[in-house]
Amino acid sequence: PQLLVLLKLDEDLHVKYPRLLTFASQLKAGKGLTIVGSVIQGSFLESYGEAQAAEQTLCAALRPPTWPCSCPRTSPSTPATTSATWRAT
Repeated sequence: PQLLVLLKLDEDLHVKYPRLLTFASQLKAGKGLTIVGSVIQGSFLESYGEAQAAEQTLCAALRPPTWPCSCPRTSPSTPATTSATWRAT
């Protein structure tokens, strides 16, 4: 199965409903593709630091604490859709 999981972040950029990831994991039973992301209101270029922090939060939610985070790095010139966090304008 292929799943798209959109997680809501609170004002401190922490995952508001972390058990949603557990539910998604049980749905796919270790097979298939899961894409996890979040939507933050505003301009990606103006809130680049906030987008980076949100991306790291999502990476941490996806991996056990002992694993290093290896999310792809993004830059302001990189389209926002390559990041774990998308910006709504």
